[in-house]
Amino acid sequence: KPNQAVDVQLYGNAEAYTDPQTGYIRYRTANAVHVTAIPCDVDIIGYHNKVVNTLRLWEAEPSDASLPSNQDFAGYLRFVKDITHCLYPDDSTEAGKLLRLRQEYFLASAGIQSAIRKHKQLFGDLHSLPEHWVF
Repeated sequence: KPNQAVDVQLYGNAEAYTDPQTGYIRYRTANAVHVTAIPCDVDIIGYHNKVVNTLRLWEAEPSDASLPSNQDFAGYLRFVKDITHCLYPDDSTEAGKLLRLRQEYFLASAGIQSAIRKHKQLFGDLHSLPEHWVF
């Protein structure tokens, strides 16, 4: 479902800015590495209960917002593909621990962004979010 893809921002730093329309101070992530999360839904059929649930998996793809112009493109592709290439990587090394952390952040961010988008489509704003979703 590429039309339901979300942008996950890794690393970077928080940056405050003033919204020109409202005058409110808002925050955004600057200098982040962008990765596109593409959902892949799998139907899980219940046992003797006539219920079908959906398990949403995520695939990491390069993002147009983060394609390196003067950096190592092969390194960026490897960075992106490593996120969803192997579930439960060996985390006995520092590199393995960092990959595990990137995976956890990627999956959590993609899932929450997807839920928020769905909630806004159904209800228009986020005021009733706690009444409909549990994270």
